[in-house]
Amino acid sequence: MTRQPHAAGQTAGGAHFIRTGWQFVERRVIVPALDLLFPPVCVACERVGTLLCERCVADFTPLTVELSRAAPPLSDKVALGVFSGPLQTAIHALKYDRLTALAIPLGDLMAGRIREAAWPVSLLIPIPLHASRQRERGYNQAALLGAVIADRLGWTQEPDLLVRVRQTRTQVGLGYRERQENVAGAFAVATPDRVKGCDVILVDDVYTTGATMRECALVLLQAGARTVRAVVAGQAGAATWVAVPPS
Repeated sequence: MTRQPHAAGQTAGGAHFIRTGWQFVERRVIVPALDLLFPPVCVACERVGTLLCERCVADFTPLTVELSRAAPPLSDKVALGVFSGPLQTAIHALKYDRLTALAIPLGDLMAGRIREAAWPVSLLIPIPLHASRQRERGYNQAALLGAVIADRLGWTQEPDLLVRVRQTRTQVGLGYRERQENVAGAFAVATPDRVKGCDVILVDDVYTTGATMRECALVLLQAGARTVRAVVAGQAGAATWVAVPPS
């Protein structure tokens, strides 16, 4: 008797079962075991138990009314707090120390701010790095944050929709007008039809003067996006933005 090949649906179902089974084992067995052997430590205060503890989160410096305002063409923006103290330490560790797991607690908090703001269901787009810088770093921290936010809200992230078409010089030390000129024409929308009529949320780790965010918002609106908002982990205060490291 000739054995009939498995149907495609059966094969796909088996693969899905194996994948979800492995994810369950990883989440319920492997990760807890590793945490038991090598417990996480708060990156800001070194308390054992979590990469970013509740006490340090409570110490985030809230934005003033002035810093909370969104400059056109952004419709709105939210941040976890001022880029200082424990928040600055966490962002630096994510960005420069390859502690990519910090994208999870930071992304969780950013998703919470979006819920509080009651923004409409939106397309998430991380601020892109130039290809050479991403190869050097190995990842885009904004995309890592966006992936967590997308998962928590059940929305879609499109990390390749917005592209950086030319490398820009570092923004550190540049004045407000120089920053605007530096990023002018640096971004493009890869597939304009994908953003037409959409509410878009730009995701990044730090908002300084907003030059990059505004330039990205402009090209997205020109491509047909309905609105563009921004969510970031930290926002530099007016007295400190010149010292914020580059993306």
